[in-house]
Amino acid sequence: ITVTGSLDGETINNAIVSNTTYNETPSGLVNSANTVYTLSADSFTSSILVFQNGILQRTGSAGAFDYTVTGDDEITFTAAPITGDYILISYVKSA
Repeated sequence: ITVTGSLDGETINNAIVSNTTYNETPSGLVNSANTVYTLSADSFTSSILVFQNGILQRTGSAGAFDYTVTGDDEITFTAAPITGDYILISYVKSA
């Protein structure tokens, strides 16, 4: 994340820490068919970390990677997580 502005480092760090969500379970069915999952808040898309069954997933173009960011509060998996998988997402809220 690149932060620009005239705020001092402590203020910026406090803002990031207080606006970070860790290990959120996104909304969306984990049913071997659904690929779209929604966060509870808008995020800085470059801050999103997606874990499937405890393994960090790779973001990038569909096919070569695990998921893409398809909105400020949405991710789309390349392949649908299977029933029983667990998904956790950490990110910095943008609002």
